[in-house]
Amino acid sequence: MQTTTYDLTRRLSKTRSRRSILSVSMLYMLFGLLLVVSLRLISPTTANLSYVALALLALFSIRMAIIALALSWLFTMINPGLAPEASFATAGRFLVVFAAACSVFVRSSVFKKPRFDRMVIYVTLFGLFVVLHSLFFSTITTVSLLRILIWTVAFLTLFSAWSSLDELGRKQLGHFIYFGLVLLAVLSVPLIFSALGYLRNERGLQGVLNHPQAFGSAMGLLAAWAAARILHSQRLAVMDGLVFILAVILVLLSEARTGGLAMILGITSAMLSIRVFQSQPLHRLFPILRNRIVPLLVILILTGLVVFAPQINSITDKFITKSGRADVADVVAAFERSRGVLYEPMLENIRAQPWIGIGWGIGSDPWAMRIETDPIFGLPIGAPIEKGVMPVAVLEELGVVGLLIFVLLILFFLRTASKGGIVPLALLLTVLFINLGEATLFSPGGMGMLQLLLLTYALGLGSTAKKHRKLNMHTAG
Repeated sequence: MQTTTYDLTRRLSKTRSRRSILSVSMLYMLFGLLLVVSLRLISPTTANLSYVALALLALFSIRMAIIALALSWLFTMINPGLAPEASFATAGRFLVVFAAACSVFVRSSVFKKPRFDRMVIYVTLFGLFVVLHSLFFSTITTVSLLRILIWTVAFLTLFSAWSSLDELGRKQLGHFIYFGLVLLAVLSVPLIFSALGYLRNERGLQGVLNHPQAFGSAMGLLAAWAAARILHSQRLAVMDGLVFILAVILVLLSEARTGGLAMILGITSAMLSIRVFQSQPLHRLFPILRNRIVPLLVILILTGLVVFAPQINSITDKFITKSGRADVADVVAAFERSRGVLYEPMLENIRAQPWIGIGWGIGSDPWAMRIETDPIFGLPIGAPIEKGVMPVAVLEELGVVGLLIFVLLILFFLRTASKGGIVPLALLLTVLFINLGEATLFSPGGMGMLQLLLLTYALGLGSTAKKHRKLNMHTAG
């Protein structure tokens, strides 16, 4: 009896010491994050130093590596009316990515196992294929090579980081990223009534970000995430419901049709397709259905849709036509009008070179690209391009074989994410639908970093859930 009491006392003291260490480390982490954010906001000189500070923070832990990459996206995409310009931003982003990669490579359990995760193998093979394609077929080889290098490193770093965290750590950090996006939404509300919120085009709300399209896509992702959290919760998630409503309003104010459509398609397609991947009862796939108040809420929502149908139609029409500035009848016409100028040159390149493509990450008019090089080695560190439909862009750049490999990779992504339930599947599908209107997934220097962050989070949840399921089956057997 005495031994049992002694052991219990020791365990309690260890638990308390761990909690105290955790609270101290959290305080240090918050202090470090506040310091880095302050550097980005004070002056152009400190704005440049903020990227160096992020790179140093990324070296501390796997958790900090993920947070540093998330902040590198925010620092790059921040509203220029709220923060000074950072001339070091392009090179600084690469510095943060490679610092995070070194930090994760040293600590991640993924690289210490005798067998690599299949996700790591497949993405690495895709990267190697693009490298070989770039060496033989790219119009501008150096641009293609550096683009695929930075994307592959960023993807593997984030996926390995999420996969290396334990279940509690992954859940806590997921909440941190989620409420970080909520904070951006809340901070954007005052800008609705300020010219700072409309600096880009004086029409669509850009909030705390530098473009209405970027802001609308980010809020679309937040809305889909909030909706999926509601479906995944057995209790009535009032806070998530408020977040969903706020995010939808901000998407409408941004006039970003890509973000709005992706939000709707992402969550609805996840709800409709999850049964294809998981043969479980509905109340397990959507725990919210167990709540007795749900039928009443559904009736109230349907009644509201009927009663306020004229107002909803008016808001929808205003959103599709961008407050009457775009003379279009429906979503399809709006897509053709806004994206036709992007995909028509791609189709011409596809007709000319259907099998080999023009090269990874190369603009439809390669010689019109503005390539930024570093002053030391002369390597390209920036070559912005704008393309619409991601599958068409991949076909243009990699040819038919490359597109088939890409489709297989996406199908593997879908299968993996679906194992984690409605939340990761909705996040993944929303990211993919955003890229049907604006191909940014393979541009981790801009909006692509946020998409990679959430995509790898979804894949990490699905991959871990799949492993746990196999382990439980093996134990039961």
